[in-house]
Amino acid sequence: MQQADAAGLERRIAEKVGDGSAESQSVVPVLRPESKTATLWDMAMIWAGAQLIVGTWAVGALATVVFGLNLTGAITAIIVGNVLGGLMVGATALMGKHGAPQMLLMRYGLGMKGSNMTSFFNFVSSIGWFSFNTVLTTLATFQVFELLGVEAGVAAKALVLVAILVLQILFGLTNFHLMKKVEAVLVLPTVLFVLVMTYFALQGVNWGAPATGPAEGGGFSYWSMWISTVGAVGIAYWGAWAPYGADFSRFYRFDRPGAGKKLFWLTFGVGTVIGIWLEVIGAVFATRFGGADPAIHIVGAIPAFALPALVIVLGGLFSTNVLNLVNGGLSAKAIWKTGSRAQWTIFIAIVGSLMSAYSVFVTDVASAYHTFLVALLIWEAPWFAIMCIDYFIIRKGDYRVEDLYGLNDAIPGFNKPGVISYATGFVAAALTSFTGVNEVLGIPLYSPIMLNYFNGMDVSFFVGAAVAGSLYYVLQGQKSGADAPARKTTPIGDRS
Repeated sequence: MQQADAAGLERRIAEKVGDGSAESQSVVPVLRPESKTATLWDMAMIWAGAQLIVGTWAVGALATVVFGLNLTGAITAIIVGNVLGGLMVGATALMGKHGAPQMLLMRYGLGMKGSNMTSFFNFVSSIGWFSFNTVLTTLATFQVFELLGVEAGVAAKALVLVAILVLQILFGLTNFHLMKKVEAVLVLPTVLFVLVMTYFALQGVNWGAPATGPAEGGGFSYWSMWISTVGAVGIAYWGAWAPYGADFSRFYRFDRPGAGKKLFWLTFGVGTVIGIWLEVIGAVFATRFGGADPAIHIVGAIPAFALPALVIVLGGLFSTNVLNLVNGGLSAKAIWKTGSRAQWTIFIAIVGSLMSAYSVFVTDVASAYHTFLVALLIWEAPWFAIMCIDYFIIRKGDYRVEDLYGLNDAIPGFNKPGVISYATGFVAAALTSFTGVNEVLGIPLYSPIMLNYFNGMDVSFFVGAAVAGSLYYVLQGQKSGADAPARKTTPIGDRS
């Protein structure tokens, strides 16, 4: 595509969607070559920043605290889950070559209006991620306050939350150029901190500690929890970044030889290695100090390191929540024309902080975290399966920004094969999920089938993805055959 054509198309879309420029990380597609400024190093820092946070540490602790695995089982489940999650994020990162945010790409699969459903789920999920990350960091702050002899009363807690909120909003409103610089600055000292904690985590480890709780007794009890850990600890955490994949890779140049393969393996490698690393630390510390709160682990291992560790923990919060704010804002703009991406970013930060203020006083953080992660699996499993089947198999990457932004009538309001497949996969995932025994107004948020007959095992991701993906392949494949001949021209986002 010629530079003038790309700039003109960006302006047309900006007027249509009511948002700012592509450089401000708005929902406008990134088409001009001069806007694609991200290098492989930049992408590495973004995904490293996404994983280098206390939340990764805390989710690893769930393997022993919630699922009851011994360390050998916890580590193997963490490795398998993160490898699968890394493949998911790497796959969606490849879709950034079209310049559009990730959630808009689902419009081929579900339709212009049908895709609003998954965009809304992702919008809510981004608020949840923002809140959980803020809660864990705030709890770490309170632990340090207590260690220093400072009483963290209600006023002090409110002040900390407000300060963290303001800083996160400022980070969330940055353009892409500034964001990637901030990520690079925050990542390197965090790596050094994790290296120190790795040393202390390996001191006095009881590798022979037995399985506990739901994993006790061996046989089915143990392996049901191992499979659940693969899903909730590995896939639901690292793989949950898949709806963010194209949001940042759209700033990367795909027109160089081997650029796509390099991006895939770098995305997969960086996030997977760091995810395994921090989650194993969390699982190890949980066997020594109990609970899933990294602050308790830090204070228990090296009390004198608590204050400098707090600075690093806060840096990790900003490096990951800026991604949640950007993605949440883009998901909102995929649904509503009202408001800009920046305005929706502020909304997410405020709502997420109100949730954080409530959650700070909830002591069972591990149980709440478990429920949230499994809820992600239920909606993301059919989404990811349909997204990949449509992109890699049926359309073979033949996506066009004119179609995605409704500049023509190529995509219907609802794509029936996609909607049917997604709904079926969603129900299948829900019926095979277990989030813990949680109810709202007497309505169970878990599957009694899995509780009563399968030891509380969760296989929602595997079942939901298999059902939705296979059904979509059949239904959409038949429809595509009826609509042949397929278009053979190059997608506009790929023209040079």
